[in-house]
Formats: sequence, structure tokens, C-alpha cells
Amino acid sequence: MVKGSSDDLSFKVIYTKNAPTVTTETKTVNENIDYVFANGDKAADSHTAAVKFTRQVSTDAVTGEKTYGDWSADQSFDAVKSPNIKGYTPDQAQIDKQVVKGSSDDLSFKVIYTKNAPTVTTETKTVNENIDYVFANGDKAADSHTAAVKFTRQVSTDAVTGEKTYGDWSADQSFDAVKSPNIKGYTPDQAQIDKQVVKGSSDDLSFKVIYTKNAPTVTTETKTVNENIDYVFANGDKAADSHTAAVKFTRQVSTDAVTGEKSYGDWSADQSFDAVKES
Repeated sequence: MVKGSSDDLSFKVIYTKNAPTVTTETKTVNENIDYVFANGDKAADSHTAAVKFTRQVSTDAVTGEKTYGDWSADQSFDAVKSPNIKGYTPDQAQIDKQVVKGSSDDLSFKVIYTKNAPTVTTETKTVNENIDYVFANGDKAADSHTAAVKFTRQVSTDAVTGEKTYGDWSADQSFDAVKSPNIKGYTPDQAQIDKQVVKGSSDDLSFKVIYTKNAPTVTTETKTVNENIDYVFANGDKAADSHTAAVKFTRQVSTDAVTGEKSYGDWSADQSFDAVKES
């Protein structure tokens, strides 16, 4: 309060500058890895990761000027292995560990997958020839003849689909002619199996040679039966020329072609010698 007798009043108000405003700034640094095929199509889901940094920001209460503190400590993104995709190879087996600062920009990588070349293998095929030698009743007549030839071809297997593409078989081959073995007393229905030309696509060959027993050999046996009459005196001296005569007989002889056993037919009809009178 003042009175009429009071002196003038004088005051001084002192302004003190406010302390700066301190805030915390946050920044996110991202890592992105895209996985694509050579044509740009998506090969696998992208890999994403993020790390955060902070720093203090001091804002002058009067001028508004900002003063920035240091970012928080460096951080890192772990190494990331590129995913396995059947039939493809990535140009980078992994994205290595990445160290970043608060001042770093986002990281972006692209892994490109190239289709693997087809797998080429060699296929082998054996074509067999078998010849059986049998009697008419089916029993074994001789050891079988066997032979084999081999063919090869290239097989290309698609790395992704597994689809196979086949090349041509190697050149045609042949089995030599095979003479049927000799078996005493038998005749084969095929004197030989002729030369056979086969391809890689051919099935196995199988032949059967049948032996039929030969007919027996039939011959004619001849036999002579002789008659002799001597004429002598009592003292043994020759009295007259002897009388001789002969008759012949025949019969069939059948000889087995295998065993050689002989079967005999009947002799031809009986014959007779005429009566002989004294001279």
C-alpha cells in the first residue's frame, strides 16, 4: 500500500533462461532380404529384422535449436543363411552378419536363385539270348546256350521337377548264329538259331530247339543154307562128283538210332532142297 507521502516504487524483475527440454529420439534400422528367381519371381518369403537406437535431443528453450546426443551403442543383424530350394542354387549362401549404427540407413539385400543344371546319368540295359535244347517229351537234351549284350543311354533328370529325358540307346548289336549241338540218334527242328540283331529297346530273346528221335535204320540180312552130298566107295575114295545146292533166306534188321540195339524180323519163307537120286 502506498500513501500520499510515499516515494515512487521501483522494482526489477530478473528473467532466468529456462533449461533446455531434453527428449529421447528413437530410430529403427531395418534389414530386408528378398529371395527371387533369375526371372524376378519370388523364390521364398523375405527375411526382415529390425534394431532400435536412441539418443538424447536437447531443445533450447529460447531459440528452439536442437542439440543431439550420441546414438546408443552399435548393434548387429545376425548372419542369415539362404533357404534351400530344391533344384536351385543361390548366388549368396548367406547374408553375413551386419553391424549398424544409429546413423545407418536401412539395409536391403537380394539373393538370386539360379536353376541347377539337370543331373545326367548313364542307364545300362542288358538284353539276353537263351536257347533251350529239349527232347520231344520236354526233357533236357543239352545245356542251354546263353549270351548277353549291353546297351547304354544318357538320362537327364530335371533338377526341379525330377522329370527324366532319355537319350538314344547305344548302337544296335547282334548275337552270332548258334549251331544246334549234335546228339546221337536225334534231329533238331532247327539246325541253328540265326544271327539276331537287337536294339536297346529289345526284349530278351528266348528260343527252344526240339530234338526228335531218328527212325531206326532198317537193313536186310541174307543167310545161305547149303546142301552137300559126297559120293564115295567103301574105302573112302571118291565115287562121283559131290552134289551141292544152296537156298537163301532174308530178314529185316532194325537198328535203334540212339542205343544201336537191333531188332530182328522173321526170316523169309521156308525153302526145300529137291530129292537127289543116285547117278
